[in-house]
Amino acid sequence: MELKDITVLDKDIIKEFETLNIEQKEYLFSMAEQMYQSFGQLLVYSYLDSPEYIAQNWAMADDENPGIVETKILDDPYRIHIFINQIPEHLRAYKRSKFSKEIGFSKERQRWFLLMKTAFRELKKQGLKPFGEEKVVAMYKFHFLKKTDSDNYTISQINNTFRDVGLIKDDNINYLATFCDGKVNPKKPGVEITLLKEVDFGIYCHYLTQK
Repeated sequence: MELKDITVLDKDIIKEFETLNIEQKEYLFSMAEQMYQSFGQLLVYSYLDSPEYIAQNWAMADDENPGIVETKILDDPYRIHIFINQIPEHLRAYKRSKFSKEIGFSKERQRWFLLMKTAFRELKKQGLKPFGEEKVVAMYKFHFLKKTDSDNYTISQINNTFRDVGLIKDDNINYLATFCDGKVNPKKPGVEITLLKEVDFGIYCHYLTQK
């Protein structure tokens, strides 16, 4: 079998792949991964440059909430709840490839800073209380369009905002732990974030299993 451009994969082509030696298989896998990463980067930048993104950016920068952030403060135990109708970028979108030697994160940082700024502004109106020196658990629940892995998406930029607004002392392991989960919810995709004290985490998990 010759190594050539393939536009459609079917069972016969997959069977032909089995006849390749290890070097040929590694070459094809490397090329496929490079293309995946490069198109992932293009997809991210296309979204960030879209008119919808720019319009929402300006709205949030002007201290408006154009229907993309929901917040509430809950008790028993005390916890903060945030829902954003967008999902953080896929990790693979940021991997370097030979087609893109340097990937900048400024737009992505700006995007999530504005989203979380909007969330905290709404929470302060509801009586938001910082956690101070206590260790906090951030529970992420991704609402996906279809079944996928919940650990493939970036949360570090969101974690940074908890520290930046003074909600927690720092986002290192002494003050923040994270828990990731997911569900298929095509009617309302996005990311659901619950923040609560680590000492209350077990109580809350028991509460969830009893629901």
